[in-house]
Amino acid sequence: MLNQFLNFISTKILIREEEKILLAVSGGIDSMVMAHLFSRASFPIAIAHCNFGLRGEESDGDQQFVFSFAANEHIPCHIKSFDTLGYAHEHGVSIQMAARELRREWFEALCQQEHYASVATAHHLNDALETVLFNLAKGTGIAGLKGILPHHQRYIRPLMFASREMIEHYAREQQLNWREDKSNSTIKYHRNLIRHQVVPELKKINPSLENTLAQSLEKIAAAERIFRLAMEKLKKDLITPNSDGFGISKYQLQQCPEATLVLFEILEPLGFNYHQCREICQNLDSQPGTSFLSSTYRLIIDREYVFVHAASPKHSDEITIVAEDLKLDWAVGGLVFEKSMCSRCVLTWIKIGYL
Repeated sequence: MLNQFLNFISTKILIREEEKILLAVSGGIDSMVMAHLFSRASFPIAIAHCNFGLRGEESDGDQQFVFSFAANEHIPCHIKSFDTLGYAHEHGVSIQMAARELRREWFEALCQQEHYASVATAHHLNDALETVLFNLAKGTGIAGLKGILPHHQRYIRPLMFASREMIEHYAREQQLNWREDKSNSTIKYHRNLIRHQVVPELKKINPSLENTLAQSLEKIAAAERIFRLAMEKLKKDLITPNSDGFGISKYQLQQCPEATLVLFEILEPLGFNYHQCREICQNLDSQPGTSFLSSTYRLIIDREYVFVHAASPKHSDEITIVAEDLKLDWAVGGLVFEKSMCSRCVLTWIKIGYL
């Protein structure tokens, strides 16, 4: 497996000569195999371990395990503990998102301070497969079908040639130790559900699913690159900048094959969804002035162009309604309230109608 590891790094040009690499090591089997391979390959490396404090003594045990491995292998080791729950509460994000953001910020800081060229993570073919299936289930475009790339920005994934079965075989063969995260066995998480219940069923159809996927991902990634080049040319032809946004030629848009997809690629970064883009294309010949809104932008269909500009900031004025006020007026309209009692309870229901 070491030769495959080195060949993959060379073929994908993941590491250049003399570059220092930071390994993200959790203590699980995947990251321990990656750390062992890097150690045997004699690359200039260091280890980074995040203690998110989410599993009590188990998290502390993971930290000590990784620290001991690094010490035995004479590898520099960075360890940081996080208040993940506090961060999630403070920023209003999920615990998983909090952990991701904390980890990414710390890795970025380490790379800046210690001059690491890349961060290596232990994602492998099965992770890519689960990501593709998850994206398909949630709804995705071509970008979501390419799975996990071997190299993206500062991050490299040198195990993307290997299946989970290959990794487990190598770990047993080399008599490696690792830590088990009990949460990996529960199917309450979507990815675990895919891993434990969906993938085994698909492997009944294609026992070589991971190898087939590796070839498919390579083709999809190439197709996406071609698609992006074509889209950049289309955007230049379609879009005309103006003082407060841009216009899109209705005629040229209508001449595009798959106009809805083209429009979605232009508008999705501005918060418009695919359903809206389909509606816009269906209404290109409607009465001028028809408009569509995202959370931050407004699109107006005019005679020859579709104009897009930033929407006016929403007002967040607080309005207090007292019991006696059954009518409310403001600049753009109003509301009428009607009280009625529920005969089987003590609640008062309020019906709302527009003026």
